Amino acid sequence: MNNLKVVMTTSDEYADSFGFTEEEFFTVLDEYGLSDKQSDVKRWYDGFTFGNKTDIYNPWSIIHYLDTGKLRAYWANTSSNSLIGKLLQEGTKGVKQSFEKLLSGEHLTAFIDEQIVYHILDNLESSACQRISESYSN
Repeated sequence: MNNLKVVMTTSDEYADSFGFTEEEFFTVLDEYGLSDKQSDVKRWYDGFTFGNKTDIYNPWSIIHYLDTGKLRAYWANTSSNSLIGKLLQEGTKGVKQSFEKLLSGEHLTAFIDEQIVYHILDNLESSACQRISESYSN
């Protein structure tokens, strides 16, 4: 096990392996007799993009929906939003303005560091914000 290749969520390789593709998902809905629910379920659970693949469905949510037949945010208790909360409370003015743009429906272009380790974000916030503002000025 030497020199393994790391595949990130931004990589095109294996991009459709992070969840169900739309085709797979709709096939499962058909098998469960829920074809008429496609648009409702798509509205609730459609959302992930990995590499060049869009419409990748979260397996956790889909499996729970199929089990219960109820549209709910099943993923909500699987992780924490503490990073978002921390950024909103302690982030720089630039970080907060970026959130405001996203919440108002605007697009944001930002540098993605695929090697980031979340616990060192505090040390990198000002550096990351600087790179974002530099990308806007170029």
